[in-house]
Amino acid sequence: MHGLTIDKRTAVKSGALLLTLLALLAVAFLIVTRQRGATQSPNQVNRESAQQGHESAEGETLAEAESNAESRTPASIPPATRGAESPARPPGILVEVAPCGSIGYGGHEVEISIENISSVGGWALKRSARTENLASFFEGVTPGRWSVKSALGHDEVVAVAAGDFVRVELAVEGLTEHCVVAVVDPAGSAVAEATVFADGFDRGKTGEDGTIAIGCIKRGSLLSASSAEYASPAPIQFSNWRPQPVEIQLREKGASLNVELSQIAGVETIRVSVGIIHTTLMAFEEIGSDWYTSNPLLEAEMLPGSVRKFEGVPAGRWVGITASGANVATAQEAIWLREGESRTVRLDLQKGVTVHGRVIGENLLPLAQAWVGEAPLGLYGKRSVETDADGWYELHQICPGERKLEAIGPPGCSVVEVVSIKENSTSEWNPVLACGFQISGQVATTEGEPVQGVLAALLDPARPNLWLSTVRTGREGHFDLWGALPEGNIISVVRSGEGLGYLEGARMEGLVGGTTGLVLEWQEPATGVQVRVTDPVGRRLENVVLEFTPLPKADDSVIWRRLDGEGGALTPSGRFSLSLRHEEFGVADLGEHNLEANALKDLGEVNFKAPAWMSMRLSIQQARWSIEIRLAESGHLVFKEVDATGRSLYGPFQPGSYRIVASPPHGNDFSTTVVLEDGETSVIGW
Repeated sequence: MHGLTIDKRTAVKSGALLLTLLALLAVAFLIVTRQRGATQSPNQVNRESAQQGHESAEGETLAEAESNAESRTPASIPPATRGAESPARPPGILVEVAPCGSIGYGGHEVEISIENISSVGGWALKRSARTENLASFFEGVTPGRWSVKSALGHDEVVAVAAGDFVRVELAVEGLTEHCVVAVVDPAGSAVAEATVFADGFDRGKTGEDGTIAIGCIKRGSLLSASSAEYASPAPIQFSNWRPQPVEIQLREKGASLNVELSQIAGVETIRVSVGIIHTTLMAFEEIGSDWYTSNPLLEAEMLPGSVRKFEGVPAGRWVGITASGANVATAQEAIWLREGESRTVRLDLQKGVTVHGRVIGENLLPLAQAWVGEAPLGLYGKRSVETDADGWYELHQICPGERKLEAIGPPGCSVVEVVSIKENSTSEWNPVLACGFQISGQVATTEGEPVQGVLAALLDPARPNLWLSTVRTGREGHFDLWGALPEGNIISVVRSGEGLGYLEGARMEGLVGGTTGLVLEWQEPATGVQVRVTDPVGRRLENVVLEFTPLPKADDSVIWRRLDGEGGALTPSGRFSLSLRHEEFGVADLGEHNLEANALKDLGEVNFKAPAWMSMRLSIQQARWSIEIRLAESGHLVFKEVDATGRSLYGPFQPGSYRIVASPPHGNDFSTTVVLEDGETSVIGW
């Protein structure tokens, strides 16, 4: 044989070395195994303890589960445990969520997240995990303050030092509840074998009596139900103050609609929506093209060239179908459906084209912040865009052909034209608006610093509450207002925002149309209220909305402002009727108050009582009722519903006297006054 030759002495020496090496490896393996047994990872330890807890809890009844859950969860759990007490743990944050009896969280994962809230420059590091064993370990956590949250509503802050191991236990006491859900059909009869969902998760089926007991759901969860025979209603928000059982009333399936999309190259998905058209027209009347829908009732993603069936489409009214997508012109179709009917609608998809141009006034100056789009502007499915500082705009994804376009500047300054839009090319439209005189200027502080983003409004001197036009100040505090009169104009500059109302910081009167170079001195408004709001057991409430109606009262228009963490809110000055609204407790009337400019009014403490509810049953089961519920003394509107079915549970309401008006589609109104007691459900009928 040819190759390498090894003598016997060399082979013996090699074998001895190999045996020595194997012995050393075996000893090292035993040492590592013992160390791993002494220092198991946090995730492994928690998985084993969670499994043991689950096995020991098997066989409990619902009542036992509730009592055991209370005994397992200490009344006071320290938010975090430092690494000095367990030096064997690696640095990081271990988050553990307390179990909720033997029921758990419906067998679904709980999302846990941590976020560094002490990052420099506003950049925050956020990490999250979904876990079934109710524990997550986050390694490599940088020093600083971390916010620890869970999908159950926890939100705690812990401080982490370099090399720290921090253990955070999140209790469920007060965050989750058990409840009974009753599912009924449109006539009020129990529905067996209906599937009940909490926040989209399947929690089981109802029994023969139409009810199901579900546990460990958080306050604010959305409850819904489905059945093979009926359509699902809008979800109901769960509250531990809501009377039990929580009733979910299914609705008739109505009609079905098959939507077919044409083929189109280069497009992956199309969003198709179905909604109710707001019109009084009947089936035999022509609806035209200027219809619109509110938020869609049904939506789905579809592929071009596909067909999808929509079940439970409302019948006996006009419905609109809208298809939209990237690089596709919006396609719409209106159709009338009868009860039980099945129809097919085909939407032809076309590549959208661009329309561009410039909006100018009759003096040939450009109009900034004007709106251009498909007429009528602002309707669902109609594309629109705002002009830039020089009046230019680009309107994309418009369907080719003869299209009606609209441009709107200041109030009363608009134009509508039919424009011929070419295929496979860009079209141009340059509308001219007759907007009257212009007034321009700057808003600045007493130190000369420009004020950006406040709202400059041109007022009618004959009717000072009427705004002729508005515009927000630019980067240098500059504004251009159109629609001014030849003389006597008023300009008011206000700070505005969601629920803020309009807080005036500057004002100038007697201005001549065509004035330029104005400088309005800005004084930051400081009018506001302070109020401490508590629940029925004296705990401070958050997410409370302050509603104020200007007096003398002209209509039901309400300005609202969400109270901050200290119960404060900025408000306009003047005389108002005030009330507080909370989603779990209803509306509390605060009476009439005069709010003085640049002054803080202390409203004291308001204690919400246990909410009351109304179970309303009208003798005539007819769709499209209108229900209005007002405070009997002040007439303040606390609830309004159109298209009511005539049978439902309404609430929550604060105890007190209420005036109810039920208006059928035809005939006389029904009205009554009812006094609601704490925590009670009153049955109302005619």
